Amino acid sequence: MEVVFDAEDNIVGEVPEYPAVFEQYSETEVVVTFPDWDYGVTSGEDEADALLWAQDLLYSILWYAVQDGEAIPDPSPCAPGERLVKAIPMVDGMESHGVVAMQ
Repeated sequence: MEVVFDAEDNIVGEVPEYPAVFEQYSETEVVVTFPDWDYGVTSGEDEADALLWAQDLLYSILWYAVQDGEAIPDPSPCAPGERLVKAIPMVDGMESHGVVAMQ
């Protein structure tokens, strides 16, 4: 898969989506991992918070992979218990969920 970033670090073209596993780790933490990537884990206080962090993590994984010249795997099909997550940097992710970032 090819992912291209412009000069302002925006993804050019279709924003990739990858399957993610959301696991309730404790009463106050949901952990998210991406099976298509050998690294990267994040968490949030609940599923909505974990989704924001997962979007940002996926964006960061892709950005660093492009910068380092790594091959980017095609997203695998979603397995039972997984859900698709779109690569969105946190500032954009927060704004899309009604949260205003501090300037």
